[in-house]
Amino acid sequence: MVLLSTQQALLTRKESIILCPLLTKRKKYQQLPEEEKEKIKQIQFIQDMFSVGVEKLNDVCHRRHLQKSSKWDAERDVLMVGKRIDLLSEVERTPCKYIKKAESYWIDGIIENKAKQHRLCHGSSSEENSTSVDETENMTPVMIRSKLKELGINTSTRNLKRLQEIYQVAV
Repeated sequence: MVLLSTQQALLTRKESIILCPLLTKRKKYQQLPEEEKEKIKQIQFIQDMFSVGVEKLNDVCHRRHLQKSSKWDAERDVLMVGKRIDLLSEVERTPCKYIKKAESYWIDGIIENKAKQHRLCHGSSSEENSTSVDETENMTPVMIRSKLKELGINTSTRNLKRLQEIYQVAV
């Protein structure tokens, strides 16, 4: 374990917990002279205290720690996320050009589809249902689906009872 210097003792508890394991994992860190070690610690301290986007880095690290990491190497996650943010900060994403193929759908078609869904969700009166039940009793699922398609309702259901219910509501 590395002995803490006076400057490192000034670090807050959270920063020193993250900083100490990182210093011991660097290649040939133990072979450096004591002056170089102090410079590295000071530079690391200044970067930690005055870097821009610390909150974002913390949020990303927290999300990565909870979702993707092994939860045993948090220091590695911090380094990986920090380096990636540095590399991607200069690159600006260009949005893809998207051409709407059916602009009329977004004006009128979407309202019609929502109205159809609303009609299908809420059942109609029992008198209307009794007449359409007689029609659908002798029909096959393929025939009911074709009738629904004529009415403008697309469904992937193959269950006969469910198709009969949808047809009864639609008629």
